Amino acid sequence: MTTLVCIGLATSGLSPERDALLEVGAYAMDRHTLAFVGERKRTFKADVAAILPAVDEKVYSMHDANGLWLDVAQSICDGQSVDNDLAGWLDTVGAAGSPKSPLICFGSEWTRSWLLVHLPKTLGRFARDQIDMGVLLRANNCERPDTNGRAIVTAQTVAQCFRELFGPFQSSGKRATMIK
Repeated sequence: MTTLVCIGLATSGLSPERDALLEVGAYAMDRHTLAFVGERKRTFKADVAAILPAVDEKVYSMHDANGLWLDVAQSICDGQSVDNDLAGWLDTVGAAGSPKSPLICFGSEWTRSWLLVHLPKTLGRFARDQIDMGVLLRANNCERPDTNGRAIVTAQTVAQCFRELFGPFQSSGKRATMIK
């Protein structure tokens, strides 16, 4: 079985060198059937009091609304333990086999730079290919506006894009959505 893994990051800002990686989540599915294989979420241990003064107000509010600051303050996971755990999990779900899963995420270059700084072992389990879900969803008109006019994505629209990408991917000429 070849597994695809989507990665999501929560950070305290936009710079991998300056800001903190707060949480990483991974969702795995079978490449051929798109059936759910597993998921993993890890919150990093961090000194919230030291991080907060440099955090943008919008970032603070977003993470506060979903309870992430409390999770970070209570976490016992350091970067190395998270990296080892996620790398091992990727091996377990079959994402590190041959061929490896492409890196699938929103902002693939941005995510790759964060993983390189904070989770190098995890990054090493992915193929060099990248699929930027934001680009893919926009290209397939799969984002719809919420009541405030912001683009939102539903699980159905993501599944639709994956079916288009990995169903008739080879013959449909949609390779332009894959970033190398």
